[in-house]
Amino acid sequence: MFNRIQEEHLRAIFNGFKDMVFLMAVDKGPSFRYVTANDSALKFSGVDESSFGKRMQDVLQEDVFVELQKAYETAYYSKEPYHYEIETEVMEEIMVGETILTPILNDQGTCTHVLAAVRDITNKKRIENELQSSKERYRYLYENTPAMYFTLNKEGTLLSFNETGSSRLGFTNQDLIGQSFSNFIDSRDKERYNHFIRQIKPGVDQCIEVRLLHKNNQSFWVSQRMNVISPRVGETEIVCVSYEVQEQKETEAQLKGQKRIFELIATDIMLEEVLEVTAKTLESHIDDTFCTIHLYSAEKEVLQLASAPSICEKHSLQLAEMTVGEDVSGCGRSASLKKPVIVSDIEDDPLSLHLHHFFYEHSIRAYWVMPILSSNNELLGIVTIYSLKNRLPSKQDERLIKMYTDIAVIAIEQKQTKQALKESETRLNIMTENMSDLIVLFDRKGHINYVSPAYKKIFGRAPMLENKFIDHVHVEDQEAVLESFGRLFQTSERQDVECRYRNAEGEYVVIEARAMPVLDENDQVKQVVVVARDITKRKKTEETIKHMAYHDSLTDLPNRRKFQEDLDKLIHRSKNKNLIAGVLFLDMDRFKVINDSLGHAFGDRVLSVVATRLKSLIAEKGQVYRMSGDEFTILIPHVIHISDLNNITKLVSQSFRQPIVIEEHEFHISFSIGVALYPDDGEDVESLLAHSDMAMYRAKEKGRNSYEFYRPSMNINNYERLVLENDLHKAIENEELLLHYQPRIDVATNEIIGVEALVRWKHPQWGLISPGEFIPLAEETGLIVQIDNWVLKEACLQNKRWQEQGIPPIRMAVNFSARQFLQRNLASSIRKVLKEVEMDGKWLEIEITESTLMKYEESIVQSLEELERMGVGIAIDDFGTGYSSLSYLKKFHVHALKIDQSFIKGIGKSPDEAAIARAVITLGHSMKMRVVAEGVETEDQFAFLKEQNCNEVQGFHFYRPMDVSSIDQLLKEKTVTPLL
Repeated sequence: MFNRIQEEHLRAIFNGFKDMVFLMAVDKGPSFRYVTANDSALKFSGVDESSFGKRMQDVLQEDVFVELQKAYETAYYSKEPYHYEIETEVMEEIMVGETILTPILNDQGTCTHVLAAVRDITNKKRIENELQSSKERYRYLYENTPAMYFTLNKEGTLLSFNETGSSRLGFTNQDLIGQSFSNFIDSRDKERYNHFIRQIKPGVDQCIEVRLLHKNNQSFWVSQRMNVISPRVGETEIVCVSYEVQEQKETEAQLKGQKRIFELIATDIMLEEVLEVTAKTLESHIDDTFCTIHLYSAEKEVLQLASAPSICEKHSLQLAEMTVGEDVSGCGRSASLKKPVIVSDIEDDPLSLHLHHFFYEHSIRAYWVMPILSSNNELLGIVTIYSLKNRLPSKQDERLIKMYTDIAVIAIEQKQTKQALKESETRLNIMTENMSDLIVLFDRKGHINYVSPAYKKIFGRAPMLENKFIDHVHVEDQEAVLESFGRLFQTSERQDVECRYRNAEGEYVVIEARAMPVLDENDQVKQVVVVARDITKRKKTEETIKHMAYHDSLTDLPNRRKFQEDLDKLIHRSKNKNLIAGVLFLDMDRFKVINDSLGHAFGDRVLSVVATRLKSLIAEKGQVYRMSGDEFTILIPHVIHISDLNNITKLVSQSFRQPIVIEEHEFHISFSIGVALYPDDGEDVESLLAHSDMAMYRAKEKGRNSYEFYRPSMNINNYERLVLENDLHKAIENEELLLHYQPRIDVATNEIIGVEALVRWKHPQWGLISPGEFIPLAEETGLIVQIDNWVLKEACLQNKRWQEQGIPPIRMAVNFSARQFLQRNLASSIRKVLKEVEMDGKWLEIEITESTLMKYEESIVQSLEELERMGVGIAIDDFGTGYSSLSYLKKFHVHALKIDQSFIKGIGKSPDEAAIARAVITLGHSMKMRVVAEGVETEDQFAFLKEQNCNEVQGFHFYRPMDVSSIDQLLKEKTVTPLL
């Protein structure tokens, strides 16, 4: 098709191209023969001019020819241009060529030649491969780096997250993208984090350490670097790189813990305190655990509890001593074998059954014991870790336990060494053990030999060593103090004493002192060490509480409780002495008109003036009390003539003939007065109060502003009461009693954590009767025990129904009367009910009034102890209204105090009411009790209680008492938190 001249012309044209160009003739076969090629082809392809006229198979290597032949055949048969890439070796280097084969057809459409254009794309392919490799490397590093890589938009929403980060959080990328990153910040760091991210500026690399939350709510520390970039115009992203620093934080905490313990050891602080810090440090490093440390007493061959910072006092007593042996609990086995003992499931350790109650109360599922061995392999004690989960200790746990056990060895051995060096210094040891308080050393004559520096802090002056201790004691306390010291010298036994001691200003400080003898070689007392502390504030607080509990906050008159106590004491003093006492019950006539017209605040002012006038009027004749509202009583302890009481009632009426004037308002006050005599009208408080009240109502019926003496004939109008009493006998049998429930709210979370069961009587004729009407009647008739038993069983059944419905268990509070507690079989009756309804005792709380505790102390203490062993909670109801002594709180194992609602109502109105509420909360917390406020009706009251860290509240501000259907619906809708 082309002659020689044409081929030369074509070659000249082809040389104008940088690409390699070949012209190939098609022979039968087909086979392809070189016709011509440009200079680039001759230079780079390995084909020279001698190849012209030759077939490809004669010029090329076989493997190259086979590959090219296929490509040329494709172009030949398709008669269409064909593109492909091929790698060839040129000058010992691999060249990648991009080839275009174009078939040349004659007039008959037959392919006679193929024009091949080859472009060298080796560099292009290399760049593409390197780019792809770079992308793969970046993707590999992004997904597999130990760091967490992610990006946020300016609102803090996640745009991307690498696999390392998402898996560390326990999620997939799909779970995280689109979420606000602050959702995964620990609540303790969220505010700080949000402030930090708002301050980030573009181009500035910034770092913050925060705790992130895993899907299982476990937090861990990360160090997070963040920078703001603009990937596209107008767009802003925050690039974040987080490295986990949890181990670093834990190490820092461990180093701090070790440093603190070594500092304590170095300062020669008491061993018990060192072990206390050691136990607390271990608890802080190992999640969901309690720690105890026992020391080995070689003399008794037992383990004695030295530290249990997170174990309540009751169970600390149970753990106080443990037997050493191979056939006892894991603690004793570890001490006996001098080897660690691991119990991953307490159910598999039958030798620890005697600790079951302790395990149950603290939700303990496993425990691990490490012996404390001296450098001579002698047993010093044990360290026990109690876990809330069934598990074995991790390697990290084992390392920590071993490390702090070794520290305990140092502390114990140092203590033993110093003890051995100071055995002859008994006096110094006693003083050292009580360094936090005042320490004074006396000789047998009472002369002061040594006073610790705390003396000046407490009494405001330097100690006067030339004076006797007794010279500064209040004269009224000196006899008791001398008697106490006399017993110490006689018996060589420790004595506790409380007295008033004069300070630098001449005022008296109340001190609580413990006197301990120092014996000579003949076991005679040669010196006395006194350890004392200032309890003035505590005594003042007790007096304040006592005053508030016994006095009306508005008028400062003694209140109903004080009246009942004074009258009761008077009756006991007057028995068999033929003495007469008078009780006057006063009710202001038409006082409601003042409240309704001028408001309660104005009415309170009137009551204050009335109280002051009454108090001044009675003076030395007797005592005035405010019972409630506009009701007062007057107690005349010694009545010579009945006419004396007539004169007093007339004196009251005459005194109030002069009107009371307040802010130009003039008030004419009168009273209806009822009078009862002891012993003629009653020989107990209840009878005298009821009869004087009955006489007062008779005076009102006569037209007010008059007085009446009680007469037995006044009882004949109590027909309705008799009918009510008869109907009450049938109320339980006729299923007329029902329960309402009032929720208790956790102050910290606002969630429901329990309910109080309140009995109601739906009378068939008179409708719903208030408990205030039928409960006193039930107590008088003895029916209260039957009602209490019905309430207990019905409340427990309802609580069990809720549990079976899937509602988280909550505590059910049930009120018990004093008469119920006097039943000998009370504890067994409650145990029987719990067994019948299959309910755990920890979900039941029995409420008993403070006055009942005081009145029947000896009778009910055994019942309370049995109830506590059953897990049943004990709460004191109406606390603060029956004050006697804080010793009651110590004697009874009380779990909760309920502040009487009369104090809650005064919050925000009376500083006295707020003060007593605050004092009760502080007292309860100091004795490790929950404090419950009842009758909370306003947001101000709730805010005050929350500020004072009151634990629980109940009242109309949250929920009124509800029938069973309403409380059912509420518990299913609201968050319920079990209180363990």
